[in-house]
Amino acid sequence: MGAGLGSHLFETPLAQLSAGVAVALCLAAAIWGRWPERAGALANALNCLATALLQDRRPGHHAQPGIFAADAMMLLVLVLIAMRCRRTWVLWAAACTLLMNFTDLALFLDVRIHMWSFLSAAYVWAFGGVLAIAAGIAIEGRRPVLQLQRARAF
Repeated sequence: MGAGLGSHLFETPLAQLSAGVAVALCLAAAIWGRWPERAGALANALNCLATALLQDRRPGHHAQPGIFAADAMMLLVLVLIAMRCRRTWVLWAAACTLLMNFTDLALFLDVRIHMWSFLSAAYVWAFGGVLAIAAGIAIEGRRPVLQLQRARAF
């Protein structure tokens, strides 16, 4: 006993690395990014924290509904950013997040998927999204944000 709520958070080196990358991404977005990059980096950091908090580590438990919900919220945030501005990195980050959602869904649908396969795919798609946000900060961070214009009906 003695272990409090969240004592399992970031206990593996890979989880610690991903948390460190999320914090570094938020700092880089705060320094060099505009609002789309800041919003994307903040959503990514919150998704990292939510994923760590909501994972179900009970023995024999396969599906991860909490992680699926956190990834779905991340996708929603990226879609909202994409609907508000013209930034290419958002499309790449949303694509990686959508693939992550499909990976989560596959874990629901097929119990034969090994957890190591799920975790490997999860880290690939998560770091793909991180790379997209980092590229957005580096390439488009200081460019003016072009708002999408709504079409007016006459």
